[in-house]
This record gives sequence, structure tokens and C-alpha cells, in this order.
Amino acid sequence: MSSQAYVGSSKRTFAEALTHEMETNYGFLNSKRMLALLAADIQQLVEEFYPRRDYLSSGWMVFAGTQASGPKPFPGQDASAQTIVTIAWPVLLPADTLWMSTQPDTRPKRRELLQRRVVRILEYVYWSTT
Repeated sequence: MSSQAYVGSSKRTFAEALTHEMETNYGFLNSKRMLALLAADIQQLVEEFYPRRDYLSSGWMVFAGTQASGPKPFPGQDASAQTIVTIAWPVLLPADTLWMSTQPDTRPKRRELLQRRVVRILEYVYWSTT
């Protein structure tokens, strides 16, 4: 078997699949260059708003919001004029479920766990932005 048998595998990307889909099923653009640019833009948006699965694990929360940069937005200002950032936070970790299973289910214990989780989230955000 030659190495040419695997050439097609490297071309099976999200952008290539999207370009093929737009060419065959929609046909609204007949320019390969425009379709490639559109697919690249869509790929960039997917990567921005949906972090890689290896970056996240069970119990993490993903939030997309506006970045605090520049002057404070005024009421009625279009949110699309602001920079969008995607943040992933470790909200519920396996250590939390283990701790909950070994502690009595009382209000003070639940409050203690909540405080530990809030501190962890704030520390994570602080250290990931510095």
C-alpha cells in the first residue's frame, strides 16, 4: 500500500466539509476562494465559542461574554461592538462529589462546599487572566 492512500484523510477537516456542503447543497457562491474564506471564518468562530474538548472536562462551565476593555458601554449600545471572550470555569470537580459523599448533608456543610467552589472559581479566573 502506498502513502498516497492516506492523503485524503488529511483533507477531511471541518473547513473542507463545510466548503463541500455549501458547494453541493446550497450553491449560493460559485467561487472556491469565497467559500474557503467563509469556511475559515466559521471555523474561527467555532474555535472561539466552543473550546476544545480536551481543554474541558465534566463539571466545567463555558461562558461567552464581553471583555472589559475600553470605556464602559452605555445603555442601548450594541453588544456586538464589544470584544467577546469565552471562559471555562471548573464548577464541579470529582473532588467535590467525593467530599459531598463523605460529609453529612447539612446546611453548614453545603455552605462550606459552596464557599470552597466560589473561591476555586475566582482563583482560577484570576490566575488564568494574569
